[in-house]
Amino acid sequence: ITTSPLEIHAGDLEALTGRRAGFVLAQSESNLAIDTCYAMIGVVGLMLLGLFCYDRSRRELLYLSIICANRAALGILEHFSVAQMNLPWVLSSAILDAVNAVDPVVFVLFFFALARRRVPRIYWLPVVIAAAQSALPGFALLLPAGQSLWLTGKVLDASAIFVLFSVAWMVSAASPFIAFWPYSQISRRMRPLAALCLMHGAFSTFWNAVQMTADPRLGLPNLFVEWQRGFLDIYAFVTACVLIGLLGLLFRDQRQVTEERALLAGEMQAASEIQHMLAPAKIDTAPGLHIDVAFHPMRDVGGDFYFCRVLADRRQRVVVGDVSGKGAAAAMAATLLLGAASARESDSPAVLLAQLNQVLCDSHVGGFATCLCADFTAAGEVSFANAGHLSPYCNSREIELRSSLPLGIAAAAEYTETTLRLSSGETLTLLSDGVVEARNTAGELFGFERTRAISNQSAAAIAEAAMNFGQEDDITVLNVTFASLDVAHA
Repeated sequence: ITTSPLEIHAGDLEALTGRRAGFVLAQSESNLAIDTCYAMIGVVGLMLLGLFCYDRSRRELLYLSIICANRAALGILEHFSVAQMNLPWVLSSAILDAVNAVDPVVFVLFFFALARRRVPRIYWLPVVIAAAQSALPGFALLLPAGQSLWLTGKVLDASAIFVLFSVAWMVSAASPFIAFWPYSQISRRMRPLAALCLMHGAFSTFWNAVQMTADPRLGLPNLFVEWQRGFLDIYAFVTACVLIGLLGLLFRDQRQVTEERALLAGEMQAASEIQHMLAPAKIDTAPGLHIDVAFHPMRDVGGDFYFCRVLADRRQRVVVGDVSGKGAAAAMAATLLLGAASARESDSPAVLLAQLNQVLCDSHVGGFATCLCADFTAAGEVSFANAGHLSPYCNSREIELRSSLPLGIAAAAEYTETTLRLSSGETLTLLSDGVVEARNTAGELFGFERTRAISNQSAAAIAEAAMNFGQEDDITVLNVTFASLDVAHA
């Protein structure tokens, strides 16, 4: 809608070009404050996009950056005529329609992402209708003249369709009121953000209601014509204030996230120290034995653990276990078991597992742990006690062991021992289920057959084969090789 009279200018090309340049300059000066405001909104959008690239989990930053870019483009385009932009009318109209069509979708996504809620499926209906109302006129320009006139003049200009589109826009604009409902449950930290969003939603809903009055068939006072220019200028400033306020609050939240990450980094450093306890760099080994270890947690810390200690009577104790779960909680439970095992050197393997079971049951940390304890004598005799752990391998075959319940399930569980003798040069392979349960992209498990086939290889080779197949859990492999009786007695 234009209120300025039509002016016709005649003259040579140079004079007309100079006059046109003066007209464009005068228009630009009159719109300088508003255009500066929209330019600031665009800069804010770039800053938000940078924040999103830093933290991809915060989708609201991406949506708000798109909103800012959209607002800046729409505002600046609306302040320039087709002649000023030197663009064909069809192209300039298509650009404006495309920019307008993005608005309802991105705003709804932003408000619901900020409220940490999913958009209700039924709510997409008015959003799609509102987006279609903006996109259809541009689409009509691509149709043949007859079909274009029918779509814009008969369909889109129908009173019922106009009301439907207007209501859809109002419902879409009211998305903050739905996203943050019920308001009593808004956290104290989120209340300023929610208040700004509700303010913007109220302003947008009101403006869409005003636009309905432009249809004379509704018989309402045409407030749209009277308020359009002034309202758009006010809307630019309100939008800028709301977005700057949102940016400040989001920066505050980003700083809080950074502080929380710094705290988490400290906790992960402590977890790393725990990991060194679960996988010591130096292995205590008795004469006559050689122990080779490969340890690869799935995360920074894991639930697998092992324990190698030369006892007072020169026995070599090897304990390998796997706590259910992953991460720091599993690592803490594994550390608890290691600490308890280190204080029970005089116990036999069966008694040790009974004590560890009692410790885990009494700790109430939750979960359970499989564990295998093996004591080696200088003569090559090995005593095993097994609490639900995988049986070891020797000479490419699985050793049959009597197994009891994993630790932490039943406080009254009892554990028995199995004994075998190693010959000089024989290797016993103990491992966690991370090897057997490795899974490739087709969903196929590494399995017991592949594990048995490579069980006579080095610990590093076994672990690497499982990891290359597809690691899905912590992987621990210990090879204990009995050298010779001569070495043991040296």
